[in-house]
Amino acid sequence: MSRINGNALVRVALLLAMVCLLASAASADTFIRQVTHSPELQMMGQTQPARTDTGTIWIGEDRVAMITDVNRKVVVRADKGVMYMIDNSAKKYTELPVDFGELVDSMVAEAAEGTPEPELEQAKQMMKQMMGEVKMTVTPTDSTMKIRDWDTRKYISEITMNMGTTTSEMWVTEDADVDFEVLWSAMSAMLAILPGFDDMVKEMSQIKGIPIKTSTTTTMMGQKMTTTNEVLEITTNDAPAGTYDVPEGYTKESFGKSMPGMGH
Repeated sequence: MSRINGNALVRVALLLAMVCLLASAASADTFIRQVTHSPELQMMGQTQPARTDTGTIWIGEDRVAMITDVNRKVVVRADKGVMYMIDNSAKKYTELPVDFGELVDSMVAEAAEGTPEPELEQAKQMMKQMMGEVKMTVTPTDSTMKIRDWDTRKYISEITMNMGTTTSEMWVTEDADVDFEVLWSAMSAMLAILPGFDDMVKEMSQIKGIPIKTSTTTTMMGQKMTTTNEVLEITTNDAPAGTYDVPEGYTKESFGKSMPGMGH
């Protein structure tokens, strides 16, 4: 494959994995403020230092906005079947389809722009095989813990795909003032981007409530990384205008240039 190299496919796989992790995270909208601790990560010759970020999530009936800092936001619009990755500092955004087949086709096609069709089709099949069908298992436990004002119950979830596994310990509450039916609809919209979606929905339906504290270990390409996430605040309010939209005047950009370390 002339212009389709291993690094391009790895970048595609990493982005898909990031989308997958997004779900380890609804009327008026639900506002969630949370803190995330990420360890140092070395991959593809680059080092990402350890960091602690306080981010926010807005959840509407058919849309989700995840704001990691003042400059970056990821928006999933189930009503439009798209996901936006927005860079406020550069006033640019990337648009990706919320459909696994379409996503792989578009990402590989872009990474291999100008490649002959037979080689392009081979790359698409390779990418789909790399991901494989995503399988998820959820195991409820009898363990309970008080976290701030919330009574929580522990669940264990494991997501397995050809390129790695993600195991999460989640402490979940039903005490929060949240429209859980709407929240579940939003979470399903985020999971729909993955192969094996129907089975994942069945597994996720075992989780009664919203995760308050989560420890997630991801093993991928010989690397193991554990991140922790804890909810600090949950309120119900109307999201500010434009929360789920791309701001006017922003330039649409290719996925490979939209995120740090994702450039060609």
